[in-house]
Amino acid sequence: MFDGIQFNSLGEFLAMGGYAFNVWSVYALFAIFLVANLALPLRKRRRILREQRRRLAAGAGREEDGAADRAGWEVSRQPGARAAGWEKRNDEAASAQ
Repeated sequence: MFDGIQFNSLGEFLAMGGYAFNVWSVYALFAIFLVANLALPLRKRRRILREQRRRLAAGAGREEDGAADRAGWEVSRQPGARAAGWEKRNDEAASAQ
């Protein structure tokens, strides 16, 4: 089973026949990329969930229409429409009428 192994000692294995720097640097880069591809999406997911929880907690006491009104948006409820849509309020046009 181990007849194909070409190294007689651990030192020879680590030296990789004179190519140790190239071989082990590739293994190190692979490990770094592997860890980054696993850890970074998890960090981002936790940050997004934390932000969503914060927004939910901050907006829990506000009315939907009131919060939108303060932001300059209004709910348009057209007769016969299936759902209300959000439209940017144009204060200048409303004051001119």
